[in-house]
Amino acid sequence: MVIPNAEKVEKSDATNLVAIDRSFSFGTRSILTLNGDQTDQETQERIAYKDVDTGTIILIDLIYLKSYLGNDMVFWPTQALEIYEKEPVLKNYDEAMVSYHNVLVKVSLISKDKPVEFQKKYNTLKAVISYLDTYPLK
Repeated sequence: MVIPNAEKVEKSDATNLVAIDRSFSFGTRSILTLNGDQTDQETQERIAYKDVDTGTIILIDLIYLKSYLGNDMVFWPTQALEIYEKEPVLKNYDEAMVSYHNVLVKVSLISKDKPVEFQKKYNTLKAVISYLDTYPLK
């Protein structure tokens, strides 16, 4: 996946098993794998990019689920809450989420010292959607 004006700086490579309190999954599982057992079928991956000009960190989280969700934009929050005016640091963080078959893709942008530009979020999401749209399914 190529994110405009950004370099990939890290990604989770090894099996990434996460143990959780079973109550956090409503009693379904205690390990974040597809079936809840200790297997190599993990349910999450993270890819980190860094904008070469602004230093903005871009995190792409892939969250695998058993259920088919379809292909859709499912979350694009606005910053219309008063808290964004009271706590300006919140403008330095923006996110969105799309579903792609059985995967949720969470895109987070984090800027160290200034608000995340709309165009940066737009271009990042466009690159993610374009990549998914051409991804060869097994």
